[in-house]
Amino acid sequence: MASYARLSASELYLLENWDDSSAEGTASQCKRLLRKYVDVGCAGRWPYHEAARSGEYPKPTEIQIRIILQPTRNTRQREVARELLSGQGGPHLVWLRTHYGQGINLLEVVPFEEICSATGKDDSDVLVLNDRDLYNYDHGWSDLLTSIPEVLDSYTGPKDPVRIRQGIFDAKEEVAPEMEFSGEDWQEDLRERVHHAYVTGALWVQDEESSRSGEMLLLWIDEYGRIVREHRVEAEQMDMYSGMWTIYADNEIEWWHQADVGEAYEHGKWPDELDSGSIIAANAQSVEDSS
Repeated sequence: MASYARLSASELYLLENWDDSSAEGTASQCKRLLRKYVDVGCAGRWPYHEAARSGEYPKPTEIQIRIILQPTRNTRQREVARELLSGQGGPHLVWLRTHYGQGINLLEVVPFEEICSATGKDDSDVLVLNDRDLYNYDHGWSDLLTSIPEVLDSYTGPKDPVRIRQGIFDAKEEVAPEMEFSGEDWQEDLRERVHHAYVTGALWVQDEESSRSGEMLLLWIDEYGRIVREHRVEAEQMDMYSGMWTIYADNEIEWWHQADVGEAYEHGKWPDELDSGSIIAANAQSVEDSS
């Protein structure tokens, strides 16, 4: 049996909020609680990260391991979560395959070394999620947040909410003088310059469109799983990104400026005061509306 001597923040959250008396099925309760874990944002998750790091928490019982933790995710998924939380060697991006039908399979096109390089793990494919039974999602990539919510922390590990807010504040202060004296035509552009400060994670998605175009979807996401930017990248260009991680900020990369802006950030929005709601449910509804 896999070791549960050390637990992640999301696992601590599950155990603390688990309702043994609920008639809800195990899988359903796990997904519901992890949706809540996503929706509390960095500030809500931070105490659990601190507890996980210190090791000062009640150890799970054999029953809790069997009933709650093991059904939530398998050994490989726990390994992925640990890698994303490590914060070592710069940002790490999972390669998530969500489409298993006909068409181009980029895992068979892109050289192994470049796949590893694009995820930030040059010597391992541990971050490649390629399993029809686990990731053939009906509602798109955001279903991953109910099994590996650690993708929200893939930018060098868990984020101290104070530092996140300070980074956003500093980015706003940087454009404030220009905004004060700019016309309406420039306001949206100036506000969009702040968006990079909201990014806490990123991932590659090999979806149905990838099977047609041969392009991977690169997503930059914020602490609630909302898309900040999204961009389609040609397979032969993917390995370029790994070298950029440690050299340039997102807003210094050409792909960032070519990318489409996520809905929560459209027209220069700063979503600080917005209620996150259920990001996963909202993304699922968006997929249904477009189908």
